[in-house]
Amino acid sequence: MRDKKIIFNKNIFFLLIFLFSLFYLNSFSEEFKIGNKATVNSEFYKNTSNKPEVSVIYKSSDLEIIKYFEKKSDGKVILFYNLNNTNWRKISNLNFEDDFENKFKILKKDSYWVSFNSISKKNFGDSGIIKDEIVEINLNNNKVNFSSNKDIIFNGNAILAICLEPKYEEFQDEIYRHITKYTYDDNHNKKVNKISYAPDFYFVTSENSELKIERFQSLDIDNDMKMDFPYQKDELTGENGNIIFYKVKITNESSDSIFHLKIINPIPDYTKMSYGDESLEGTGYPIIKLENNEVIPIETYPLEGYGGNIETHFDELKSEETIYIYYCVKIRR
Repeated sequence: MRDKKIIFNKNIFFLLIFLFSLFYLNSFSEEFKIGNKATVNSEFYKNTSNKPEVSVIYKSSDLEIIKYFEKKSDGKVILFYNLNNTNWRKISNLNFEDDFENKFKILKKDSYWVSFNSISKKNFGDSGIIKDEIVEINLNNNKVNFSSNKDIIFNGNAILAICLEPKYEEFQDEIYRHITKYTYDDNHNKKVNKISYAPDFYFVTSENSELKIERFQSLDIDNDMKMDFPYQKDELTGENGNIIFYKVKITNESSDSIFHLKIINPIPDYTKMSYGDESLEGTGYPIIKLENNEVIPIETYPLEGYGGNIETHFDELKSEETIYIYYCVKIRR
């Protein structure tokens, strides 16, 4: 009888361990977020897609750099790097470098740094150098060097704001998508390599031209190759295997034409190219549509099941003219 009681207690013990483990895993689970921000996850997610179990991140740091820009009335651009440790855990040896390749000149005096959990700005001044207890940042004419050899533990954001002056006379009629590669050591002293994308910078013949870019999305959850609801701007939550339908609206809001428009649209991380129903109606192959519903083929796009960029050229976008880009991707299994 005593032996049976011991076996019974052991079974209860292992059952409790199993239930606790299940609760622990689910407590860290995250769904695939679809939105306009370019975010990256830790390398523990790579090659395992969006199944709930990939959310077991072993309590590691997960640093993301979200980049966005603000265009001033005088033609200058403020590029913001928003640094956020989404798991609030220690990171160390954070490093990245951005080279603007002579397309922008960095204006040091108008650039600044707001450190983690701080509200005060530190201006670069003439030297272009900021050193504090956490980071060292150096600005040259067209290059940013960012490094931190300290262990950083924080639950807030830090912002690096770089003021840029575009060289219109040298780089007219070009869209420039800027990529930042950065590394850090996570909570287990494992080096993590990541990439963050900035919004498109554009150069046009007239400095007064304004190009407006909006992105809309919808989902196909039941895999019938049809959108389950109309396009919307709001962030959506999708699951592994869902198809995402994208519509990118590009409008020239100025009084001048924009010539030789180059468009580069990366396939989002953790998705692969889908041809949907293989039509040219916005639910299949990537296409451009004009406001009169005329369809224009896109020059370059990835094979189905692969990642990469959708790339195309548009000879002239007239004043107040709008074009639409349609494509779809599948959340990776």
